[in-house]
This record gives sequence, C-alpha cells and structure tokens, in this order.
Amino acid sequence: MEECVSEEILLAFVEGELDEDEQERLHRHLDGCPACLGLVARIGAPDAPRAPALPIGPASSSEELAPSSRSSSRPAPSSWTPPQQFGEFRLLRPLGRGAMGQVYLGHDTQLDRRVAIKFLANTEASAGARERLFVEARAIARLQHSNVVAIHRVGEVDQRPYLVSEFVAGKSLDRVPTPMPWQHVLGIGLSLARGLAAAHRRGVLHRDIKPANVILADGGEAKLLDFGLAKLTDDLSRSYAGESGDLDDDDVADTPVASMLTQTGTVLGTPHYMAPEVWRGDPATARSDIYSMGVLLYRLCSGQEPYCDERSARGLRRAVLKGDPPPLRREARDVDPALAEVIHRCLRRDPEERYPSAEELRLALQALHEGASRRASRPRVVWVVAGITGLLTLGLLGMTFLRSGAATPAKAHDAPPLPPPPPPAVVAAPAPPVKAPPPVIETPRPPPKPVKQPRKVVQHEVDDFAKDAP
Repeated sequence: MEECVSEEILLAFVEGELDEDEQERLHRHLDGCPACLGLVARIGAPDAPRAPALPIGPASSSEELAPSSRSSSRPAPSSWTPPQQFGEFRLLRPLGRGAMGQVYLGHDTQLDRRVAIKFLANTEASAGARERLFVEARAIARLQHSNVVAIHRVGEVDQRPYLVSEFVAGKSLDRVPTPMPWQHVLGIGLSLARGLAAAHRRGVLHRDIKPANVILADGGEAKLLDFGLAKLTDDLSRSYAGESGDLDDDDVADTPVASMLTQTGTVLGTPHYMAPEVWRGDPATARSDIYSMGVLLYRLCSGQEPYCDERSARGLRRAVLKGDPPPLRREARDVDPALAEVIHRCLRRDPEERYPSAEELRLALQALHEGASRRASRPRVVWVVAGITGLLTLGLLGMTFLRSGAATPAKAHDAPPLPPPPPPAVVAAPAPPVKAPPPVIETPRPPPKPVKQPRKVVQHEVDDFAKDAP
C-alpha cells in the first residue's frame, strides 16, 4: 500500500502551493486513502482564489483589502468529516471550500456518473445555515439552462445538509489567465447573460457573480455556479418592503460582507463586485447582478477590477458610490469600442441607467457577437466569390474556343516554338552492284515502197465519156 503523505505536503496542497503535477499525484493518492482524505477535510480543502469578506465601515490605516485573487485568511477548519459513502453516493476527493460549504467530487453509483457534493462547512449546522442551503437548492432546481449548473438532489447525512449537483469539468474563471482577447470575453459574456436571463425570468438573483463562481467547461461553455447567495424574490420580497435605507459608515461598521441572505442593514457579496445600491444597504435587484457582470467582463478584458487601487473598505465604498470606473479602453486598448460601451453601461452608478434586464444585456451582446462573426467571415467570402468568378471566366473562355475552333493566338512576347528534334540518322546497307544490260543492235529497215499516185481526170475525158453515153 502506498505510504501516506506528510502533513506539510497536505498543508501546501490546502494553501494551493503545489504545482499541477504534484496536485495530480496527490489526488490519485487521496482517491485510495480515506485517512489522508479525512485529514485534508479537517485541515480545509484548497480554496479557489476569491476576494475576501470584510467589514464595511470605518477602516483604520492598517485595515486593507487583500488582493481579490487571494484570501487574507483561511476559514476555520471543521472537525467533522463526511462519511466516505452514504446512500448511493461515494466521495472521491475534495474539490474546494467556500464560505458556505465544502465541496467533494463524488460518484453516483446508481446512475454511474460523477457529481459535485456540497456539505455545510459549519461545525454545527444552524437553522440559518440550513435555510441558506435549501434556498440554494430551490433556486437552482427552478433553473433548467445549459449555462447554469444543474442540481440533482438535496438531503442530510449525520444531520448535515448536503447538495448534489452536476460536476462540470473545467476551470473557474479566477484560474484562467487574464486579460483575455475581447472576442473570447464577448463569447463568455454572452453565455453568462443567457444563463442569468433564464434565472431572472424565474425570479432568482445570483447575488455573487464573480470569476470564482463561473466555470469555463472544457468544451468552452461558461456556466454560473454557486447560487448559495441567490434570493427568491417572490418568497423574500415581503421582508424587504419598507426596511431598506441609505446606510453611512457608522451604520454598517459591524456589518460583515459574508455569504448570507440579505437582511435589513446588511450587505452581501464580494466587495469589488458589489453594486453601489448594495453598498448602501439597499436590497439587490436584477440590475445589481448586471453591475456584477460588468465588473466581471471588465476584469476579463483588462486583468483587474475597476477600483483595484482602493485598498481599504472605506475607500472602495467611496469610490463605488461617488467615482467613475477608469475607461476600459485606457486599460485595454485592443478592446472593441462597442463592447467597452456595453460594459460601461453595466457599471453605471444609477441602476436606472444600466440595462433594465439580463435579457436586454443578452441582446446587446448577441448583436456584437453576430457583427464580429460577420467581420471575421468577410475575407473568406471575398476569396470564395473571387474563386467562383475565376472558374466561370475560364469556363466561358473554354466554350468560346471549342465553338470557334480557332487556336488561342500566341502573345507577341511569347517565344516561337522550338522545332522538333531531327529523327535519328539511319545508315543504309550498301546496294548490290547492278549489271549493265547487253548492247542492242538495230537492224536497218528496208526503204518504203513508192506510193502510186492516182491519175488525174482531165476535162476532155469527161466530155468524151458524156458523148459515148447513150
């Protein structure tokens, strides 16, 4: 049996310090070693890089936001380890840990498919934590779309709620190098807008759109993940009526930005991706999701969030509420101007100036995508037309030649054709000598006989004959 790995290697794995080859070897070991798998679960599974959850309010000079690609601290590990197998599901290896739960790669032995199984990360599953998980389950269960992760089952094991969803092979966007070519960003944005529009039509808000919650499947399709922060507007809207208001720094001084359902005076989400109205403590709307989409697309194009220079919570809040994001074309010069305009409209401070719905955003991105496709295919069409025209011209010339029977006249500058090579010389055999014929001796002919000339009749003889006639 393979020897267990050291705790130092497991800790490096948890902190994300192993390279891809080392991670692959460790994954293979964890698949066959329940002891190491349980130890990793107790230490804490590797997190996807994400922006930290910080209190919103007055910040001292030392209170800074960690970079959005790395959390400043690791969540407190849970001492509870899920069973290796329960029901028809068998755990294979940990996939990651989020603010709400830890996720494992599992195998559905009944349907023979890989699934993602998410458990609550809390040491004790409180009623609020369970409610948040089941809200997530109901939210995703209402969605059936190729750009939204599908949920298969929700249940409990050892009084711990769990959620079983489809496993998508691919990478989350926070693990993909940025900036990306704007054409690629346009395709991702269009896919996400389709999924978000489908969610909004069902009355579901995502509330935490960011690179870590979007996975780029191996086939190139983008999917929205982790609806743990989603709010069912038709069930919860009554609790917000007349309870929101503008909150200053003192009002929200003790309010943490964590993964929880929206409550009165509490904001929710990832700081750099939160809309201005959410920073003020107002309830999130569909246009809040659109703002988060704008920040996501801005980062994919430029490699950074609009207000990445703000390090404190107070500074970031002030910039979002009163400032304007830097022009995208200044940060990424190659971005198409029309796409930059769409992104900046998503980032407007006033929600009324943004796209009224995710469907409107989808239509705008769809029009840009179709225009880019036409421009990309135009040179190919020109060459095809030119080729067809050339073939038709040659065909007409050939038909004219056949009908006229005339050869194509040679051009004046063409060289005259070379004469054909002479046939090879044939040496004839010598002819046999010809014998001379014998001499011919001519016999002399006799002289011709004299011809007797007829006698001429004279007139007097005619007269005498006439007299003698009776």
